Amino acid sequence: MSFSFKQDGSLDAKPRKKRDHLPVLLALEEIPFGMGKKLLTQHLRGERNARTTKLRLDRYTTNGDLGGHEPEEIRRLLDYLETTSHVTIKREQGRYPVYTLTAKGQEELATPQLTLDLNKLEQQAEEALALTNPFTQPTTITDKEKTLFRALNDFFPDFNDEQRKAVTSPEQHILCVAGAGSGKTSVLTKRIAFLIKYKSAEPETILAITFTRKARREMQARLAQLLPYTPIRVETFNSFAEKILQRRGRQLYHDDVTMASFNEQFRLLQEVLKDHGYTQASIIEHYFTKRQRAGKNLKTLFFSFAYDFHTLLDKIRITNATTRQLRDN
Repeated sequence: MSFSFKQDGSLDAKPRKKRDHLPVLLALEEIPFGMGKKLLTQHLRGERNARTTKLRLDRYTTNGDLGGHEPEEIRRLLDYLETTSHVTIKREQGRYPVYTLTAKGQEELATPQLTLDLNKLEQQAEEALALTNPFTQPTTITDKEKTLFRALNDFFPDFNDEQRKAVTSPEQHILCVAGAGSGKTSVLTKRIAFLIKYKSAEPETILAITFTRKARREMQARLAQLLPYTPIRVETFNSFAEKILQRRGRQLYHDDVTMASFNEQFRLLQEVLKDHGYTQASIIEHYFTKRQRAGKNLKTLFFSFAYDFHTLLDKIRITNATTRQLRDN
């Protein structure tokens, strides 16, 4: 509590604002070496172990300032401060990522504006996000929309009003934010059916894209039930991109395109490396640091290298194609 006197001489007691984030910012300012999430959490909780003792963290004023809180609460606070750009994570090759104070964090430390209570951080973070992110605002259902929903009740009897709004919305762009198993696929398939049945959309002008082949099969099955004998194109991101390459690959690569699976690319890469005298073990030792190799098996590391290799190769090809196009024009 903070105390002051009112004009009539009576005591004015106000609850002190919680600023649980300030010890974090002050720790990053006063401690002259970088700390990762684990060490910084241990310092703020005042933990005693071989590492904190060796670094003599108990001599700093912020040691133990958040000692009454669980490690997960402090880690959540660090994530939140990174999201709000009060702190940032500095990453250097071969070193652990460490937290550093940003200019915004220094300004907050000099003149505190935030009110953060670790016990209510999750609620405060959601409220702050809702103020800045339009997609977290509650969906508003108008009387006109409710009338439409009643008229179309037989079309989507098991949907709630938010789902019905997504299905019938006249907006060109719609973003549905919902958790797993909440009915996003059902909404999408129902919207396709709504556009065809009630908005005279041509089926061949509709494209649905999913992440996985399983989701693609599921959507195709649902659409077949809703719209029998209606050809609607459903693709995965990979199959959609593959068909674009089959049609337009010559424009990008100036040659006929042969699609190779990742396993085929993996095998070819192994053959090329072998021809140049490299083994999986020697490539991994050269490409990854000792710390990056720790706790990972040979196969996992080589797959990671192969992915990076093909990503870089594609980037070079695209850059070269763009350069040629600019030169030709």
